Amino acid sequence: MRGTDGVVYFSDAWVTAWIRRRTAHWQGLVANVSEESLEDYTDRVILSSWLKNFEPPIDPGLAERAEYYIRRGLKLLDAIRRDHPFWDKTNNKATEYKASLWFWQVLEANPDDAEARWIVAALKLQRCGTQLEALLAPLVLDDPSNLRWLVGATVCVEYLSGADYTAALRHELTMLNNNPAVRSLMQAPAGNDELGRAVQIARSVLAGNSIFEAVEGLTGQ
Repeated sequence: MRGTDGVVYFSDAWVTAWIRRRTAHWQGLVANVSEESLEDYTDRVILSSWLKNFEPPIDPGLAERAEYYIRRGLKLLDAIRRDHPFWDKTNNKATEYKASLWFWQVLEANPDDAEARWIVAALKLQRCGTQLEALLAPLVLDDPSNLRWLVGATVCVEYLSGADYTAALRHELTMLNNNPAVRSLMQAPAGNDELGRAVQIARSVLAGNSIFEAVEGLTGQ
C-alpha cells in the first residue's frame, strides 16, 4: 500500500513471502534444469512471482488469468517441433524468456491473435513489466469489458512495484474513449464488481487523478 507521504509500503508478511519465493526461484535456476519437467518449471515460475500471494487492491481474477496464460504459453511453446529454427542454439527447453520471444513474434505477425497478446501480457505482468497499457488496450476495443484487465494490470504494477503509469493509462483511456462501445460503458452506471471498480478508476484517471488517488477514492467510499 502507499502511505500518505506517497511512498509505497509493503506488509512484513508480504516482504517475507516475496524473499522466500525469490530465494526458491534462484535456487531453482542453478539446479539441473535439463532434468526439470515443464510442469515443475512452470510451477516454479508461478510460485516465485506475486501470483499466489497478493493483497488488495489487486484483482484476484487478474492473477488467475495471468497464471492461466503463462501455463498455456509454456505448453504451446513446448509443443513446437524441436527442428523448428526457433530452437537453434538453445537447450530446447520451454522457458518464460523463450515464450516471451516466441509469442511476441506471433503477435507481430498477427496483431489480432488475442491468445498471443494475453500470453505476452501475462508474462510481462508477473514480472511487473512495462508497456502493459498499450499491449492490453486493443483487447478493450474487441470487448469493452476487458477494461477490467487494462485498469487492473496497471493498478497491479503500481502497487507491487511503486512505478506510476498514470500517464500511460490515461493516454490509452483517452484513445479508447473515442470508441462508441467503450464510451457507452464509461458513461453507464458502474456496477459493484471488479469491472465497475475499473470503470470508476478509469473515469477518475481521465478526470486528472493519479491511479493511486483513483483507487484511494474507491476505498474511501
